[in-house]
Amino acid sequence: MKTKLLFTFLFSITLLSANAARKEKNLEISSFLTYNGEKVSDYSMIVYEEGIPVDTFIVTEENKTFVMLNYDCNYCIRYTKEGFLDRVVLIDTHVPEGESFMKHTFDFEIELVSLKDHGNTIGDLPVAIVEYDTYSNEFLNDRDYFRQVRGKEVKEDK
Repeated sequence: MKTKLLFTFLFSITLLSANAARKEKNLEISSFLTYNGEKVSDYSMIVYEEGIPVDTFIVTEENKTFVMLNYDCNYCIRYTKEGFLDRVVLIDTHVPEGESFMKHTFDFEIELVSLKDHGNTIGDLPVAIVEYDTYSNEFLNDRDYFRQVRGKEVKEDK
């Protein structure tokens, strides 16, 4: 009986420790904007967690911006700059139970599109969807989504 209670107690402590460790870890996002191959400054970056705005950054330099995102949430990052279409990236930070919860990183570049010459760009669709890939054990851009959006943009241009 004492062994069963001791096992239950130790198992509970292990679960609590795993959950605490999981919550301390996060996904580090780094990004920058470009236009015509040149890095861009003077834009806003708004971070939404589960549809609620949680942070806004005013980027005044052409450097990368870094944001830490908690696991097990859905995020939207919206980049806005006067004279350009808003660019949106969706990020799903859900990681399967039982995975090792090391700190992950994801780095990306977003090309701005001028309001004057947006041509075949579908402005209201996200630029990318980022999610955890269980085969490679890292966060990746959803390539199927990217191909579908690019296909729509090309068709709309014709």
